[in-house]
Amino acid sequence: ELYTKNIYGKIDIDVIHAHSFVWGGCAGLKISEKYNIPIMVTEHYTGYSREIFSESEKYILKSSINRVDKVVAVSSGLKRDMLKYVDSNKEIEVIPNMVDSELFKPKFNIKNEDSDFIFLSVGYLMYKKGFDILLRAFKKAYFYDKNVKLVIGGDGEESNNLKSMAKELEIEDKVQFLGAISRERVAKEMERCNCFVLPSRFETFGVVYIEALAMGKPVIGTDTD
Repeated sequence: ELYTKNIYGKIDIDVIHAHSFVWGGCAGLKISEKYNIPIMVTEHYTGYSREIFSESEKYILKSSINRVDKVVAVSSGLKRDMLKYVDSNKEIEVIPNMVDSELFKPKFNIKNEDSDFIFLSVGYLMYKKGFDILLRAFKKAYFYDKNVKLVIGGDGEESNNLKSMAKELEIEDKVQFLGAISRERVAKEMERCNCFVLPSRFETFGVVYIEALAMGKPVIGTDTD
């Protein structure tokens, strides 16, 4: 039940905004229909391009996506992948992710005390983010360069595997794992780095890319279409 009621006992909600149909959007739709509240869903999920939905999930997804009031995708590529699930008369609007321009902005008065060239990568340490690709590429390009380092921020299911891989590749002294870090710490690391890199296997709209660009840093990514 919803507990946000005004003094007259009526539901005091103007709109429901859910993120990703599986499962936030599907749950939000039930609330929307029960209380007659408009609902919009912003989709971020890479499952559309990866085609990893089960048949039951596809059925629920198609049923839900065509009943909500507004559907938003964070990129044109994601919109294209979502079209197979929507009726021809259903519109999907593209609204890109945004960046906190107060936190992530060029700071030209920052003095970099590091003599090394620093590559920074930030994200959940999971397979689809491609950190294993990054470690192999880093070894291939900079194994013999003592003045180049790789800093990785984030935590996740691949953390131990990636640390073991760095050791096996004999680059553990050139790679620093920061673990989970706050957005403020991300901004500070981006100030310090010379280049941001994240070779995701799948990406709908990686916020860390635009955060790095907002700080004036060159960015290396993968063509995930």
